[in-house]
Order: sequence, then C-alpha cells, then structure tokens
Amino acid sequence: KDGTLRVIRNGIGIHEQANVDIAGIKGMWNLRPSYSSPHDKYLIQSFISEARILSINHDEMSEITIPGIISTDETTLFCLNICPGDCIVQITDRRVSVIDCKTLRVVQTWMPSSQLDCGGITVANGNASGQIVVALRGGTLAYLQIRKHDDEDDDEDGGGVELEEIHITKLEQEVSCIDLTPFDTSTNSSSYYDNNKADSVMDIDSNSTPPRSKFVALGLWNDYTVRILSLENKKATSSINNNEATISDAPLDELLKIELGGDTQARSILMSTLQTNRDMLLIGLGDGNLISYAVNQDYIDSSFSGITTTKMTVSVSERKKVSLGSQSVSLCTFQKHLPAQEISNAAASSSKFHTCVFASCDRPTIVYMSGNGKKMLYSNINLNNCTSSIPSIENSCGAPEEEVINHVTPFHCELFPDCLCFASESTLRIGIIDDIQKLHVQTFRLNECPIKIACHADGNLFIVGCVSGQGNEDEDHSIIGDMSAGNVVRFLTNTFDEIHRVDLDPFETITSLVSCRLVNRATNTTSSDSSASM
Repeated sequence: KDGTLRVIRNGIGIHEQANVDIAGIKGMWNLRPSYSSPHDKYLIQSFISEARILSINHDEMSEITIPGIISTDETTLFCLNICPGDCIVQITDRRVSVIDCKTLRVVQTWMPSSQLDCGGITVANGNASGQIVVALRGGTLAYLQIRKHDDEDDDEDGGGVELEEIHITKLEQEVSCIDLTPFDTSTNSSSYYDNNKADSVMDIDSNSTPPRSKFVALGLWNDYTVRILSLENKKATSSINNNEATISDAPLDELLKIELGGDTQARSILMSTLQTNRDMLLIGLGDGNLISYAVNQDYIDSSFSGITTTKMTVSVSERKKVSLGSQSVSLCTFQKHLPAQEISNAAASSSKFHTCVFASCDRPTIVYMSGNGKKMLYSNINLNNCTSSIPSIENSCGAPEEEVINHVTPFHCELFPDCLCFASESTLRIGIIDDIQKLHVQTFRLNECPIKIACHADGNLFIVGCVSGQGNEDEDHSIIGDMSAGNVVRFLTNTFDEIHRVDLDPFETITSLVSCRLVNRATNTTSSDSSASM
C-alpha cells in the first residue's frame, strides 16, 4: 500500500524573497516613478472593483494611494509607463486615464461615447510609445494615441500631452485578448526596455524614442480565431511628382486571420522578439495549450494609374502546439541574465540578457529560444521547491498541489532587484528565477503497488498496472507472494487524476503493459489501443 509514482521534470526553481497572503488578484503591473527611472517603485494590483498600490520606500514595502490612480468602484485592466510626456496610463472598465508622473494628477481622460452603444471596456493593451487599443462590449475596437505637446507652458503645468482617438471599428465578435508589443527592429533584442512586458534590469535612455507597433494582435470569442490588424495607414506615391501621401485606408484593417483549430478560444496573446531576432506570436488557450508561430513581415508595392501603393503584409509559419497544463494560460515577457557559460557567446551581440516568456497556469512554464535560436524550449517552474515558509497542501494522491499562478509581472526595484511577482488565488510572491535547471521530483501515492506503466500519447494518459496484495520484490524486481487480490489497471491523466480503472479477475496478474496503434488492413484504418498481457 506504499506504492507511488515519481514524476521527474527538468525544471527551474524560484528563490523567494517575500510572500504575503492576498486573495483575489485579477491583474498586476509594475510602474516606475518616471519613464527614465531604472527601478520600479509601484506594484499595481487589480481586484474586482478596486485597485491597490504597493510602494517601495527605502527598505520597506507598504500600501499607499496615488491621487491620479482610480482605486475604487472600477476594475483596472491595464497600467504602464509611457514616454510621451513622462506619464502613467491606467485603463479601467470605464475610462482611459493619463497621469503625469511629476504631479501624479490626471491630465487627460478618454471615455467611450454614448454613440458607441457599448457597456464599457473589456480588454485593453498599450506600449511605451503611447499607442493604446481598447475593446468595448459588443465587438467595438478603439485605437488611441498619446502625444506630447510642443508647448512648454503645458509641460510646466503637467498637462503637456494629448489623448487622440485615431480610429474605431466594429468586429463580428467580442475580443478576448489584445497585444500590441512592438517587435524589436534593432540588432540587439535586449537593447530596449518595454515597460509592461520586457527588460527590468537595464537602464532606460529618456532621450530615446520607444519603437511603435505596426499592428495589433487580438483573439476573438466564439469563432476560435486570432486576427492581426494594421495600425498604419497605407502610403501612396505619385510617379509624376514623386510626392508621398496617406491614402484613405484607415488603421485597424485586417492583415491576417489565423484559425486556431479545436474548440477553445485564445485567452492571452503576446508578440515578442526572442533570441536572434525571432519575431514570435504566442497564444495561450483556455484549456492549457500554448500555440506559437514565427511572424514574417513584408511590404508589397502595387501601381495603378501612375500611383504606387505600399502595403504591409504579415504571414505566420512554424506552428507549434504544446500542452502546458489544464487551465487557462496567461503570457508575460521578462528579461533574464544569461547563464555564465553563455555570456562569452553573447559578447558578440553585446547582450548579457535574453527575452523569456512566462506562461502562467496550473503548471507555470518559462518559454525561451535555444542558444542558436533554432528551437523553442520549455522549462517548468517548481514553486513547491521555492524557499517558502508556507506549508504545502497535499492532494488526494499525497503529492503537494500544483500552485496555480494566475498573473506574473517583472518587478525590478532597489529592495528586490531582478525579481518577478507571482499572484495565485491566495498568495502574492516575489522571487528570483534560478539560472540553472534542476531535476524536480514529485511523488504521487497510489495506495497500491504499481508493477507496470505505459504512456498513451494520443490521449494524454498514463496506464498503470497495480496490485494490492502482500507480495514483495525478488532480486530480479519481480513481484512474489500473495497477489490474488486487487489487480487493477488504472488510467491517469497527465495531471495524475484517475479517470477510469479496470478490475481484473482473481489470480490474474499483469506481466506486460503496452500502448500501441493497431492497423485494420481490411479497411486501411488505424486505432489506438492499450493492451495488457496477463
């Protein structure tokens, strides 16, 4: 009755710096006191109808209030620092607020007009250049842009920015997720700090202009697709006088429609430039699967009646689908120090950091590119082995329950440098990810003696043959003794929950167990089956 299954994973551990019991966190974002500041200071936590702010002050972390940040009666959907005007953007289910970093007061606000006939904002995203896309109820999509005024008097008053509504379009379905992180066009993929999703360990040049995104990626409910829409106008050049002008085609034109397959919607979407300048599109599904594509961009010129039109095209390739867990996947990028053995190789590219993606779910995983940039790698995060003072809870199989990580954000502050914040259902953790992968062993008690095991890959199942008598192992590891009672074949999912069992007749003993694919030559069809030899 002491039989167990041991699951061995090659994963990454967490060095926990702090943890606090906070339940119900629906989103987290790191903010700096100014766009050019090298360290984060504020951690915004969103709840159903309020927002809380944790602030770093010397060697203490405490809850504060900021006058310009809405903290009650509204749900915060997104926050970030932006470069134009050195401001903070807070997006709630009712409005978009632009807050001056110096005065911490609201200087611009956008709210959906009554003409849009919608019930408020459902999803939103933005980037450091001031581009913002918000989705409204009913499938309406709004593209906004924050720009800095040239008037010096406005700058002194803290109101030197304007919030412009660029374009509004109507989609056939409501939006489930949005991302408009710009792909890195430089030779060094770690040269620029993207406030919301990227490098938390590099200094920021306040005089540099953050890159703008050329398109927005979004997932839709009910039709199981992902769309890529343009954020640029088409350009037309006359061959007569060689003048360039913007033609009538507005932003938010559809560039690409991607069919996900299956019956699960995209719940999180992310565009990121990984190692060796690989532009990738990652899509987290509601069933725990992660889909990745390589993104290819090009421009096509077409001429008609002496007018040359330049149009951007986007295509995807190298589709890969990986099962990470069984619950919804949320994606976030961060920058990680390269291991010591890889720094010499990185010297040629003048970078000691590489971009990684943290996939939050019931089995949190870090996604990154291999050293040569030809293969995407996945490393499990083992939160049960982190340095935590919280006792672990065991499940019905006797193993510590996998902690479901709902939200992650980089948090590089003076008190906790190069850290990530992890929010689960009941706990907020701050920790540093290990540089070296280790073997993590997880134990599942069966209360029976397992003697044979097989993997059924097509069904994501493990088939385990067990006995529950009083037998022992001999020198050849064969079971001897009274094995007449309780011979059973158990079918376990990849989370090791039992979904079915087959009880054998008395005196039947399992000597072999295999999962195989059988071919019917008469009909030329195949079927998967698991067979036990007794």
